[in-house]
Amino acid sequence: MFKSIFTKTLFDKRWSTLIWAIAIAIFCILVVLLFPTFKETFGKALQDTPENLRSLLGEAADYQNINGYIDIQVINQMIFLTLIMGVILGTNLLAGEESDGRLQSLLAQPVSRSKIYWHKFLAMSLLLFLTSLGLFAGTLLATLIIGEANNLNIGRFFQATLMVLLITLAYASLAFCLGALSGRKGVAGVVAGFLAFTTFMITTLASTAKVLSSVNYISPFKYFNSPSVIKNGIDLKNVMILISITALCAIVGWIVFRQRDVYQK
Repeated sequence: MFKSIFTKTLFDKRWSTLIWAIAIAIFCILVVLLFPTFKETFGKALQDTPENLRSLLGEAADYQNINGYIDIQVINQMIFLTLIMGVILGTNLLAGEESDGRLQSLLAQPVSRSKIYWHKFLAMSLLLFLTSLGLFAGTLLATLIIGEANNLNIGRFFQATLMVLLITLAYASLAFCLGALSGRKGVAGVVAGFLAFTTFMITTLASTAKVLSSVNYISPFKYFNSPSVIKNGIDLKNVMILISITALCAIVGWIVFRQRDVYQK
């Protein structure tokens, strides 16, 4: 029925991806619909907030315009939804299928391990792209509802959405790589999830805790939205760093997966 592992993977994950994309879109709509309330109340309240907390919550001026609000509440917060989806998807496509025996059945067919690996990796990348469109579409729809669409810098927002995709793909690739290395879905998911949370906290707290400033350079989140993409435009250096992290994880996983023994259920 299917000509490739790539299309088969897309078909198998079509409904879960659609559900994730719709759920993320709904969350973004609800968050953006609160913008008028935040503009009138929370933004002014931040003027009396200590400087060290402003680095976490954002500046008062950011809550007075739709671009700053989306930067804080959508790009920097909703990223956790795409990350969770990415880690789950990355651990399931190889390690998950190895754990339940489906990968062994696939390997029994006249198909190379490299083909299996890269077809699933490319399918994962496309599925994450489609999920990221849910964030973009939901936010854009909400700005239309509240009458702020004309004030939104759509080009910069699309660039910010691209960075959401790249940081998500970096951690999904890490989970995919760990699954390829170990063949254990639980191990890959726990390690990738722990590293995602830890590096997020390092980057978040780096501006208030000087001891984390140096460590922050190894955190992929440092290259995600710093400086703000909506305010300053996309930084090609950050793009290349995130792509390099993804490529490194993918290549390491591929090298090991081609040679190691597959778990026999």
